[in-house]
Amino acid sequence: MVDGKEFPAINHQLSTINFIFMAYDPTKPVNNAPVVSAELRNQFAGLKTLIDARPHRVDDVNGLGMSSNGTYDPAQLQAIADKLDELIDSLKRA
Repeated sequence: MVDGKEFPAINHQLSTINFIFMAYDPTKPVNNAPVVSAELRNQFAGLKTLIDARPHRVDDVNGLGMSSNGTYDPAQLQAIADKLDELIDSLKRA
């Protein structure tokens, strides 16, 4: 309140400053809430922290070590499908 006048937008923004360094909260923002940039930045930062904390196991997947022979080769196609399955399984474990 300044000179007897209320400034709800400013008061709301000031009240969200306390949340800047908090972890991701899946309940925010609530439905139909006004957009508050600090709250959204906090949510994105929290999500990035969660993503960065996950182990990355893609290094476990080795390359195929082959080149295309220029013709349809069922064995090469199967090797590619197998490697893709291996990569997908590795990503699911991460």
